[in-house]
Amino acid sequence: MYSAKANWNLVSEFEHPLSFQHNAEGYGIQASGTLNTKLSDLITLQLLQCMVNGVQEGG
Repeated sequence: MYSAKANWNLVSEFEHPLSFQHNAEGYGIQASGTLNTKLSDLITLQLLQCMVNGVQEGG
């Protein structure tokens, strides 16, 4: 959950002391994998895969 409140003091037309408020809820999934293979004594091949997926509501 995300929540923030702030006073924007550079614009006098905004309501004070609370100029704006943000609220949001969300979730996410992250997965990753690595594959290594030794090609020689001096060379290694490395393959990386990463997936990130997220959803946010509100805010």
